Amino acid sequence: MSMLLLIAWRNIWRNPTRSIVVIAAIAVGIWAIALTVGFINSLSDSFIRNSINYDYSHLQIHHPQFLQEPEARYSIRNPRPIIDYLQRNPDVKAYSQRVLINGMIASTRASAGVQIYGINLDQEKAVTSLDSLLTEGNYFTEKPRNAILISRKLADKLKAELRTKLVLTFQDMEGNVTAGAFRVQGIFDSPSPRLNEGGIYVRQQDLNQLLGTDTLVHEIAILLHANTQVPAVAQALRSSNPTAEIKTWEELSPELELMQEQSNLTMAILLVILMVALAFGIVNTMLMAVLERERELGMLMAIGMNRQRIFSMILMETVFLSLVGGPIGCLLGYATVTWLGNVGIDLSAWTKGLQQYGYSTKFFPFLSLKEYILMVASVLLTAILAAMYPSYKAVRLNPIEAMRS
Repeated sequence: MSMLLLIAWRNIWRNPTRSIVVIAAIAVGIWAIALTVGFINSLSDSFIRNSINYDYSHLQIHHPQFLQEPEARYSIRNPRPIIDYLQRNPDVKAYSQRVLINGMIASTRASAGVQIYGINLDQEKAVTSLDSLLTEGNYFTEKPRNAILISRKLADKLKAELRTKLVLTFQDMEGNVTAGAFRVQGIFDSPSPRLNEGGIYVRQQDLNQLLGTDTLVHEIAILLHANTQVPAVAQALRSSNPTAEIKTWEELSPELELMQEQSNLTMAILLVILMVALAFGIVNTMLMAVLERERELGMLMAIGMNRQRIFSMILMETVFLSLVGGPIGCLLGYATVTWLGNVGIDLSAWTKGLQQYGYSTKFFPFLSLKEYILMVASVLLTAILAAMYPSYKAVRLNPIEAMRS
């Protein structure tokens, strides 16, 4: 076997130009896969990170009926023990208690349906960084009562500006229609398309006053330090609060899970396309090598080398080419992805389109160790499969006819 390995290794360097072209093709193929997969990872990560940090948070707690029927009467029963637990748990980075009401907002020129967030200012700032999203105005620092923050998209729809008076209309705790006048104190631009479309923020005490209560909490949004902490914290909350509904960000937003599945599917399709292209290149090169060496292969069979060894020798030559090209491609891919992961890919020229779908304007590609291993394994498997046909052609040679050729 060692002699066969040595012959196969020497054979690939008998025509160095051809071997280097094959090695370069394998290396460039892996580099392209690494770059593509890294970029897709950054797209998916940007969408999920924005959804968690600016919209859903890692966990949300509601009354069991609230998500199906978002009415004011379905508030969380006795939230105090939950708040005590969140304050004690070191995994919890921040939490925010909210009052949520569906209603209408109207200016003198237009109206729209909205979801009204009654927020605790400090808690909301810690969970969603709402104050940092303001593009105009300020974060409830001027007007002591009935101030409102609206998105730029909603402001354009209502033809509203800073200090424009807007009227909110909704049902109170008794089911009666109530209304209140608010002045625009800030305009925000959120990475969340859902909030840009119809989310508005007011002080919790202003909203409670219109609702006729001061103890209402419809939602507790919880931000953790890491995604990996979600299952344990969710399980602990479910065990200690059986009368509340605890949902993770994946359960709250099925589109995030769909996004992950689409990313995985796209990566699989790209991987197959690049592997097929690589396979055709290997088949072509190795077939040429076999046809050029018909006389030599015929002589080897004539002096006693059996067909199984001929088959193995051609296969080993392909594996050697892959083992040289694979690490080079991985190193190139690692260097490129690491560099881009540090400096980022700036796509701010397409800011409007990207934000419309919930993406950031700068992407930081990354790859996991598992994905590197998968790429190398895929290339190696593709090379072995691609070498089957040239190896088969080699063992089908007639020694006498081959030596005459």
